[in-house]
Amino acid sequence: MIAFVFPGQGSQNPGMGAPWVEAWPDLFDAASEAAGSDVVRLTCSADETELRRTDNAQIATAVCSLAALASLRAAGVTPAVTAGHSLGEYPALVAAGSLDDAAAISLVATRGSAMATAAARFPGTMAALLGADEHIAQAACDKAAAGGDPMVCVANHNAADQVVISGTEAGVDAAAAAAKELGAKKALPLRVGGAFHSPLMAPALVPLAVKVAATPFADATVPIVANLDATAHTDAAEIAPLLLGGLCAPVRWHETMQLLDRLGVDAVVEVGQGGVLHKLAKRALPGRVVARVAEPADAATVADELGGI
Repeated sequence: MIAFVFPGQGSQNPGMGAPWVEAWPDLFDAASEAAGSDVVRLTCSADETELRRTDNAQIATAVCSLAALASLRAAGVTPAVTAGHSLGEYPALVAAGSLDDAAAISLVATRGSAMATAAARFPGTMAALLGADEHIAQAACDKAAAGGDPMVCVANHNAADQVVISGTEAGVDAAAAAAKELGAKKALPLRVGGAFHSPLMAPALVPLAVKVAATPFADATVPIVANLDATAHTDAAEIAPLLLGGLCAPVRWHETMQLLDRLGVDAVVEVGQGGVLHKLAKRALPGRVVARVAEPADAATVADELGGI
């Protein structure tokens, strides 16, 4: 059984689209039309500052993941289950057969724009707590709140000992300090454009909900594991509530890896840029084949590696 996992925002880097545009020019043309922006220029020529903007980062990351998916399909590799980290849920829905490329990019463009607007209205930040489990992270957030600091919450449960917190700058700083007192090894500030997966993203819900309501979803042909509940879904009627509910709620990635383990997954392929999910899968699923497709040539290599699965 093969699982495809798709990276989220933060995986982008300048020039990331160049090899993919050459391999899949029609995909990038269609993505530009769906997004209402020049995706080729964005993924091939934009500098780090421009690409780090929330709206740009989400489009760039998603379209490169879709190109990597196209390469895997061309190489004859298909998943038995899919999952995506935050933004990655949208290309994961394409891999699961619930959306087509254009619909996914159109949704991502709306999501990125709405989240950027929310971040400008309610500024915030995020930090990764290393050597801390979810209980330590939650206790640190509670301690910060008890001290009168502004909002902070658990945003990503990435691994048994890696949790990301999100909120106002003062709230994140206070919770990071509390986490160290409670036993966390390190609090690493993240260079992000907002307090993602926190209540500060609530203003993004209305525009995203309008777009989601206008988007036709099909029943998934293979299960997709949702960030919101770390449960596998195939019913089209369940998808919209999961996408909307996940916008301000934590990404339950550690539980997603545990579910893949229980499902008996033999191999995990990170589809797109980054490499973070590749590393997390290696730690969470020892003894399984873990691969990644970060450029077109990788698809054939992965197909050979997974030939017996």
